[in-house]
Amino acid sequence: AAKLSDKKSISSRLPVGTPHYVAPEVLSAMSGGIKACATVQGTGCDWWSLGVLAYEMLYGQNPFADDRVVVTYNKIMTFKESLVFPKEPAVSEAAVKMMKGLLAPADKRFSYDDMCRHEFFAPVDMDSIRQTVPPFVPNLSGEEDTSNFYEFEDEPARAKIPALRDQKKGFEGTSLPFVGFTHTQSASNSALERTVSFLEAGGSPMRETLSSGHSLRRRSQRQEQLLSEVTQREEGLRQEAQEARSRLAQSQARLAALESSLADAEAREADLRSDNQNLNMLVELERKNRLVSEEKAVQLLNAMKRKYRRQDELLRSGYFVVSPVRRPTPRAFVVDDDEEASNGGPEREEEGDEATVQSELQVALREKRHLEQELAKERALCAQYKEQLNSTLSEGVQCMEEMEKKHKANVVSIDEVRKEVAEAVSKQRQAEEALSACRDECGRHQATVCTLEREVAFLKGQVSASMDKAAAATSGAAPATCLRCAASQAELKHLTEEKARLQREATDLRCHHQRLLETWETQRKQDSKLQRDASGLQSVVARLEGVVSTVEASCSENGAAAVPQQLLVKQVEELDTLRKRNCTLQEANARYMEEIEKLNTELQQQLAKKPPEVLAPACADLNGTKAAALSLEAEHQTLLESSKALEAQLAKTREFLSTSRSRCAELQVQLRKKEEELSECQLDSRMAKREAKRLEESERLAREHRDRLQEEMAELQKQAEELRVRVAQLESSLAIAEKEAASVKLTHE
Repeated sequence: AAKLSDKKSISSRLPVGTPHYVAPEVLSAMSGGIKACATVQGTGCDWWSLGVLAYEMLYGQNPFADDRVVVTYNKIMTFKESLVFPKEPAVSEAAVKMMKGLLAPADKRFSYDDMCRHEFFAPVDMDSIRQTVPPFVPNLSGEEDTSNFYEFEDEPARAKIPALRDQKKGFEGTSLPFVGFTHTQSASNSALERTVSFLEAGGSPMRETLSSGHSLRRRSQRQEQLLSEVTQREEGLRQEAQEARSRLAQSQARLAALESSLADAEAREADLRSDNQNLNMLVELERKNRLVSEEKAVQLLNAMKRKYRRQDELLRSGYFVVSPVRRPTPRAFVVDDDEEASNGGPEREEEGDEATVQSELQVALREKRHLEQELAKERALCAQYKEQLNSTLSEGVQCMEEMEKKHKANVVSIDEVRKEVAEAVSKQRQAEEALSACRDECGRHQATVCTLEREVAFLKGQVSASMDKAAAATSGAAPATCLRCAASQAELKHLTEEKARLQREATDLRCHHQRLLETWETQRKQDSKLQRDASGLQSVVARLEGVVSTVEASCSENGAAAVPQQLLVKQVEELDTLRKRNCTLQEANARYMEEIEKLNTELQQQLAKKPPEVLAPACADLNGTKAAALSLEAEHQTLLESSKALEAQLAKTREFLSTSRSRCAELQVQLRKKEEELSECQLDSRMAKREAKRLEESERLAREHRDRLQEEMAELQKQAEELRVRVAQLESSLAIAEKEAASVKLTHE
């Protein structure tokens, strides 16, 4: 990478970038020698690299790649000849034009504005591209979820011999008790002389001062040990504060990211609301259009009914007679045998007309019976549809009961997780209380250390002054006490070694205490992590309860509306077929009524031509025909009423199907969302249970480790008690040696 100037350009003779993606002007600047300093490179180099990437993503290979870098550079410099767009795989012309615009000379290369206006990005809304939902959104269970990455087998690392050979050993800490001390023979002799002279002084104030100096020295050592422990604790607390600051920064960054995602979600919600309003408007328009079409259908049906009524009236006004024994025959053509014999040829013609009328009437009656059979079939289909609707409603009720059972099971699991979270929070609270108590104890120790340091400094000054006075007073020491001085020196050496051993043990105790502090710190981190997981789980539980409550409310409002969509579609198709069959029946009935009307007109014309003596005997048959027509009209009226009932039922069923379809779609969406939330909750629950098990295991291990530490502390206390007894013995032996030295001095005097 290279830094751009204020003019968004750079001047360099060195190539910047990977060889396969470097622009030609960069290579020309590299090969131009001294004149290359004047070659200016801009952001067009990055657009060239973008074109190479687009080519590689669409064709699966680099356009200028070669095994040798020199050949690659040569292809880039002569890109006008070497750049080829193969026919396979097939790529759109817009994509090829875009790549040609990017892989062009610097003065003709596409810029940002050209790319935004290009036809390849025409379907993309550049203004709202940051608010657009990506085509693939990974499903993550947490910040450390790596399920979307490929898993590779780790190869064992090979040892590097030079690295092991050249490695220098660091500080091991074996000589810690002797830091700051240097041994010389002259210094040891002078110290011996001062010790002998001091012992020969033999004054009781000096002995008291010496004993008080020893006790103060021991106290100062203990206080130094406490001070080092307090310093280590303070350092641990500082590290903890630093970690807390880093966690705070991370949480602030996470909060900023969440706020940005919340803003994006609000923008998406606004878009969805606008889309929902548009869809509601479209649904309202569709509903209005459907109402208009239904009104038109009702008007057409009323017109057909009026037409049927007119045809019935014409049928009532006809001159047909129906005999209970034989087939219906026109009364105007019923004559006696004598009249038939007297009339002759014209009567035979009338008999032929009568036969045709009878045949047509039989056809009409057959059509009527056929219509009645079809009406019975339609009624049976309606009953079957009612049974299917009842069965689907019962299935919906069963589905709701199963969902309630699942919800109860989820509530039980959520309660268990809440209990586990409460236990983890109580453990964390106990750890925080222990930490606060430790901090208070640290403050008290610091105050005690300060006071003891002041006392030690004062007593050191007194001891040094008294020792100087004793050395000046006893400068003429007698050489007769050399043996006892040598014994005292050996005893002093032994005491020094014992002191070194005690210091080493104190160092070990400090290290052990540091390990204990680190263990406590890891336990505290685990408790904080568990609390964060608990808070996240509580938010998930609250969200799941909200979803479940909304689903229950919607299900209680529309309990029996959850009909399977496939069955509803099937019923709608069957109702459409029923409507079509009804239309065909109505058309056949209309044709039948037209034919009857024509027959009535023809019969009236023929009857008008007949003489009165022929018409007289037909009146009785006419009355019977009218009665039969009235019975037919009553049957037709019942058929019309049943047809109206079927139409009303059909309209209700259609309305119910439309509402059921919309409600079913809504319930399916809600069910899908609930299943997703349920799967997320189950995943979170499994993770929480796994985390709880892990915490229980870690707690068990911590308890075992604490028990072992307590046992070790008991052993260390026992050793410390033994050391105290040993120190007391050494002090008593030192007092005896002092007494012997005093007696030797007295005998010498």
